[in-house]
Amino acid sequence: MPDIMLSHSVILVSDKVKVIIETLEPGVHQFFPLETWCRGNQPGPRMHLLNVCSRLPSVDQERTTKLFVDDRRWKNEGPGELVFSLAQIGSHKLWHDRHIYDNFYFTDEVKAAFEAEKVTGIIYFGYRAV
Repeated sequence: MPDIMLSHSVILVSDKVKVIIETLEPGVHQFFPLETWCRGNQPGPRMHLLNVCSRLPSVDQERTTKLFVDDRRWKNEGPGELVFSLAQIGSHKLWHDRHIYDNFYFTDEVKAAFEAEKVTGIIYFGYRAV
């Protein structure tokens, strides 16, 4: 199993990812342990349902050229650039944006920790932050 699995805003993470996140932002996010099973009815690795508890208005609305789906949500697909505001992110390391669904975001510090520990199952998208 990969270390991170994301499906429709449900995030499952391995013990390795839990340790990384808890080291960088102790006590901020919630982890609910889950038992997994492999073929042959054998126990699989322990995973955790991750509840990212920081919800920020992290998008720089003046510099972003992505379109709004409606009055409340950014459309994170199609043409245009999504730009994040470092001032609005502040000291947060991992968050959901208040206006984007089905994704979570994290800083370069988290990415570096994931890469150092060879976390699997994640795809990185490079966004600009100002």
